[in-house]
Amino acid sequence: MQRAFLVALVSFLLWSPANSQSPDDQPEPSRDISVFMSAGVLEFVSAGFLIRLSDQYSLGLVTSQVVLRGRWFIFPHAAPGFGVRGAYYFSRDGRNKFLWANAITADLQYLLPTRNGRLISMHNPGGIGLEAVVGRDGLVGEGIGILWGAGVAASFYSENPPLLSIAFRLGIHLDF
Repeated sequence: MQRAFLVALVSFLLWSPANSQSPDDQPEPSRDISVFMSAGVLEFVSAGFLIRLSDQYSLGLVTSQVVLRGRWFIFPHAAPGFGVRGAYYFSRDGRNKFLWANAITADLQYLLPTRNGRLISMHNPGGIGLEAVVGRDGLVGEGIGILWGAGVAASFYSENPPLLSIAFRLGIHLDF
């Protein structure tokens, strides 16, 4: 039953209703640079920018606070991280289809060595944060858009056991 639900959810997120578009739908305009800010579960706050490499690919830098441990994420122990974000846009449908997924994004970050929220010396190797989501990155107005996604995330830190989690992301982006 859980597999059937998961297959149905992934199919819904990836289905692109190309034949159900009305003539009013306009493709999203091409954007060269996008600045974003988002909040999520394991990567609970992030900001950065993406540079459009082609119609399907973007690459950029991201900085965030990544949860390392914590009971139900209420009082998380977190570390600042910085790294790269890549995006693959598999659909360029119109801007009025908010619920349809059109992108896969992935983050790879180096987590700075911290103890009790303070940076410490470099003899502690720090860690790695990973996140991959399927979701929507689309415009809602002139030069402003909303991004959302669902997927998986992990943090691997020298002092803590690996933390694996589902990932949810909700944020905004400004295009230049």
